[in-house]
Amino acid sequence: MIGGDRATPWPPSPAPDVDDLVSAWTADLARAVYRPMSGVELRRFVRWAALRLAAAAATDPVDTRTARAVGASLVDNDLLDGEDLPATVSVLCAHLPGIAAGLGVSGNVTAAGAVMSAVVSGYVGRMRERILSEQETVRQAEVTARKQTQDALLSSEARFRAIFENSGIGIGIADMTGRIVDVNEAFASMLGYTVEEFLRFNVSEFVYPDDAQGMWELYEDIIAGDLESARVEKRYRHRDGSSVPTDLTASLIRGPDGSPLYTVAMAEDARTRRELQDRLRHQAMHDPLTGLPNRTMVNDRLAELFGLPDCRIGVCYLDVDNFKVVNDRLGHDVGDNLLLALSCRLHSCVSGRGHMVGRMGGDEFVILVEDPPEGEIADLADSVLAALAPPFDVDGHRLVVSASIGVVEARVADTTPADVHKAADVTLYWA
Repeated sequence: MIGGDRATPWPPSPAPDVDDLVSAWTADLARAVYRPMSGVELRRFVRWAALRLAAAAATDPVDTRTARAVGASLVDNDLLDGEDLPATVSVLCAHLPGIAAGLGVSGNVTAAGAVMSAVVSGYVGRMRERILSEQETVRQAEVTARKQTQDALLSSEARFRAIFENSGIGIGIADMTGRIVDVNEAFASMLGYTVEEFLRFNVSEFVYPDDAQGMWELYEDIIAGDLESARVEKRYRHRDGSSVPTDLTASLIRGPDGSPLYTVAMAEDARTRRELQDRLRHQAMHDPLTGLPNRTMVNDRLAELFGLPDCRIGVCYLDVDNFKVVNDRLGHDVGDNLLLALSCRLHSCVSGRGHMVGRMGGDEFVILVEDPPEGEIADLADSVLAALAPPFDVDGHRLVVSASIGVVEARVADTTPADVHKAADVTLYWA
């Protein structure tokens, strides 16, 4: 605790009224709902303060510095209830003059008044310092928080700008009138424009007659705030007139009050993905050696024909005779090249008639005919055998190939795909 300008004489023995002051003062301060100290700690502090104030009043002149220090210590010990200072002044006013008189102070009332004034001054001064310190702490915390918020905002904007400018996905931002206010290089170059040229467009200029049905209704719902986002497939026109398929996601940006402010369009060029899908689909449906439709594609086409109740179908199963001998004697490379040459002749012979020819596996091929005219299947079989009659020149070898053909013709209403395959196998075996 803070002492006076000089050592304050300690009363040789506390005046009788000091205990009364301590009891009354402790009781008044204990009325508060919450204290940061226990009852024992509170009484110990009050006794310490009372003895200091009694000594300050007995000093000539009155030790106001010690009294101010006691007032400040009330604040330092968190005695900050609204009634703490009035209660302190009241109890000192009632007991301190008597204590000063008991200590032999002739002007006891004046001395007690000076001590109480100094206590109030110390309390108010320390409270002011504390308030100013807390205000400064709050201000510094506010400044720090504001700076952290600004830094976070700048960092967020920098991350967004980096993503926006360097993204491989086209991103465009438009206001509620459809005016494009920002676009990245990916979107502009995807359609063959510069960013500056793209910013002259309005969203309405990208409405095309071949757009997916209901797509622009979804966009209008987003603008109206009825829908937060939508994902559709959309074709854009490139500057050179070509079509650019995209996977488009449109989203809504709202203001602080929830009102719609902007729409964000993210367009991913779907050409590469669709080309890959087409290649995978082709690989799944075609024989890798000959490029002809494979068993899966033939069966799918057969299933389609069986979905036409009045349709007739014709099936020619073809098997190369003694093909194993070619593989065993000349090797599988020669055998594969022979199959490739044979498939080319089959395709040339059959494609002109509009029929499907496919490879079922190994040296087996199939020709699928929809609604064959009278005699078409038999004539087709003869044409295929005639096409295969000339020798094949394969890797320096001249090979003569013969084949067996099984033929089936039926109305789809009278049979099933499984029965057609079975009948074709049987006729091929007979052949």
